[in-house]
Parts: sequence; C-alpha cells; structure tokens
Amino acid sequence: MPVLSYYARHKDRIKAKLRRTRLSTTNGRVIRGLNKRPYPQGCEWCQLFTNRPLKPTMLVYHHWNDKHPEMGLWLCHRCHPVAELMDKPWSQTLMNGYIELKDQIEKAYGL
Repeated sequence: MPVLSYYARHKDRIKAKLRRTRLSTTNGRVIRGLNKRPYPQGCEWCQLFTNRPLKPTMLVYHHWNDKHPEMGLWLCHRCHPVAELMDKPWSQTLMNGYIELKDQIEKAYGL
C-alpha cells in the first residue's frame, strides 16, 4: 500500500482553509490571512434572485473594497463578471444609457 503525502491525506481540509484565508485578485495580488465569509452551497446572488435549485459549482470570492477584502460575496462564473462590471465607477452611466436607448426604441415601435 503506497504511503500518501500529507497533502493527499488532508486535501479537503487544506483546500477549505485556503478558501477561507486567501484571496487572489484580478491584478495578480495574493492576500493571505483573511477571515472570509463561509463558503456557501451555491452562488449567493443566484440564490437571492432566482428560484432555481442550487447546483454544486465552483464559486469565486468577489470583494469590492481593497481595504476590507474579507467583505465579499461567493459568486458563480455567471454572476461574478456582472458584479465586477457593476463595481466600476461608470457602470451607472452605462446602465442609464442602456435604459434610455431601450425606451427610445420602444417608443419608435409604439410600445
């Protein structure tokens, strides 16, 4: 019987600790020693706005404040880019422009 390494024997435990204490940012920075929110069973955003059953999926930790990276949400691969976009300073202008353009088109069609 082969001897398993420490990592092989405790893989899940190590993964859970790293998930809770480490954050890799989009600019390549790694922040260690955090106390992130507990890892949920599914995307926190999907869970809030849909009635779909939660599917086991890989979640990423989205934080919006670099001074407090422990504050964040666990999001799926679909919701995370939307959250990143919404955090941009110009996102409200972009959203308002979309709504205005949509209203113009609906008026042109008499809706």
